[in-house]
Amino acid sequence: MGSCFTENMASRLTLLKFNTDVNPMGIVYNPISLLNCFEILQSKKEFTEKDIFKENGVWKSFYHHSRFSHTDPKECLKNIN
Repeated sequence: MGSCFTENMASRLTLLKFNTDVNPMGIVYNPISLLNCFEILQSKKEFTEKDIFKENGVWKSFYHHSRFSHTDPKECLKNIN
Protein backbone atom coordinates (compact mmCIF):
# COMPACT_ATOMS: atom_id res chain seq x y z
CA MET A 1 0.00 0.00 0.00
CA GLY A 2 0.98 3.56 -0.48
CA SER A 3 3.17 3.69 -3.56
CA CYS A 4 2.54 4.32 -7.23
CA PHE A 5 4.21 0.94 -7.83
CA THR A 6 1.40 -0.60 -5.78
CA GLU A 7 -1.22 1.10 -7.95
CA ASN A 8 0.45 -0.18 -11.11
CA MET A 9 0.65 -3.73 -9.79
CA ALA A 10 -2.96 -3.61 -8.59
CA SER A 11 -4.19 -2.54 -12.01
CA ARG A 12 -2.38 -5.50 -13.58
CA LEU A 13 -3.73 -7.91 -10.96
CA THR A 14 -7.26 -6.53 -11.47
CA LEU A 15 -6.95 -7.24 -15.19
CA LEU A 16 -6.11 -10.82 -14.24
CA LYS A 17 -9.33 -10.96 -12.16
CA PHE A 18 -7.67 -10.76 -8.74
CA ASN A 19 -9.69 -9.04 -6.03
CA THR A 20 -7.68 -5.92 -5.17
CA ASP A 21 -8.09 -2.95 -2.88
CA VAL A 22 -5.22 -0.55 -3.15
CA ASN A 23 -4.30 2.86 -1.82
CA PRO A 24 -7.72 3.94 -0.53
CA MET A 25 -6.21 7.31 0.39
CA GLY A 26 -4.06 7.62 -2.68
CA ILE A 27 -0.31 7.54 -3.06
CA VAL A 28 1.49 7.97 0.27
CA TYR A 29 5.26 8.05 0.46
CA ASN A 30 6.37 7.92 4.08
CA PRO A 31 5.83 5.34 6.83
CA ILE A 32 4.14 7.74 9.27
CA SER A 33 1.54 8.75 6.68
CA LEU A 34 0.98 5.11 5.83
CA LEU A 35 0.48 4.30 9.50
CA ASN A 36 -2.05 7.16 9.74
CA CYS A 37 -3.91 5.68 6.76
CA PHE A 38 -4.14 2.28 8.43
CA GLU A 39 -5.36 3.81 11.70
CA ILE A 40 -8.00 5.89 9.91
CA LEU A 41 -9.19 2.89 7.92
CA GLN A 42 -9.35 0.71 11.03
CA SER A 43 -11.40 3.31 12.91
CA LYS A 44 -13.76 3.73 9.90
CA LYS A 45 -13.51 7.50 10.29
CA GLU A 46 -15.91 9.57 8.25
CA PHE A 47 -14.33 12.87 7.26
CA THR A 48 -16.21 16.15 7.73
CA GLU A 49 -15.55 19.77 6.78
CA LYS A 50 -13.47 20.08 9.96
CA ASP A 51 -10.98 17.64 8.40
CA ILE A 52 -10.34 19.51 5.15
CA PHE A 53 -8.79 22.87 4.31
CA LYS A 54 -8.94 25.29 1.40
CA GLU A 55 -5.79 26.27 -0.46
CA ASN A 56 -5.74 28.33 -3.66
CA GLY A 57 -9.47 27.74 -4.14
CA VAL A 58 -9.20 23.94 -3.77
CA TRP A 59 -10.38 21.86 -0.80
CA LYS A 60 -7.82 19.29 0.37
CA SER A 61 -7.08 16.78 3.09
CA PHE A 62 -3.72 16.23 4.75
CA TYR A 63 -4.49 12.49 4.76
CA HIS A 64 -5.38 12.03 1.08
CA HIS A 65 -3.67 12.28 -2.27
CA SER A 66 -4.45 15.40 -4.31
CA ARG A 67 -6.69 13.40 -6.67
CA PHE A 68 -9.33 13.58 -3.92
CA SER A 69 -9.22 17.40 -3.85
CA HIS A 70 -11.99 19.52 -5.34
CA THR A 71 -13.12 23.14 -5.62
CA ASP A 72 -16.39 22.18 -3.88
CA PRO A 73 -15.98 21.03 -0.26
CA LYS A 74 -18.93 18.62 -0.56
CA GLU A 75 -17.39 16.96 -3.62
CA CYS A 76 -14.04 16.76 -1.85
CA LEU A 77 -15.66 14.99 1.10
CA LYS A 78 -17.60 12.73 -1.27
CA ASN A 79 -14.32 11.73 -2.94
CA ILE A 80 -12.64 11.15 0.41
CA ASN A 81 -15.41 9.19 2.08
